Amino acid sequence: MADEQYMAAPTTWEKIRQFTMQIRRSIGTENDFYFPVVHFIEFALPRLDPEFELDIVSASDIPGNYAETRPALHHMRIREDVYEDALADNGRARFTLAHELGHYLMHGEGVVSLARTQSNIQVPPYARPGRQANVFAGDLLVPIPLIA
Repeated sequence: MADEQYMAAPTTWEKIRQFTMQIRRSIGTENDFYFPVVHFIEFALPRLDPEFELDIVSASDIPGNYAETRPALHHMRIREDVYEDALADNGRARFTLAHELGHYLMHGEGVVSLARTQSNIQVPPYARPGRQANVFAGDLLVPIPLIA
């Protein structure tokens, strides 16, 4: 998705950070430097959303993408190599999974409405779904209170 062409409900980075801390608190990792993103997606997310489906796919199934998430369909697809790298604690792969988790939790049906904008409309950063998911991923994996 070309992030500049979609707009999510505007939110502040602080609200996203509060949300990530709420998630960490819910599984008892609010004071831990490490967040078990793979474990969360595999085991906690299906408890939060019984309709959630995770597919690990080959790179040819989602060409040009590391992963994709369709919250309205309760579906996340992750490239097999990215998934295996995340299991091996590769930071980039873990960020990708956290980013997709951000889309799933923040941009899902009934949570946030995504809108495709006209090509001449500039979407501010705080309303760009990809930017929001990046802030979510960064703060979920490396919370500011733990490093400040």
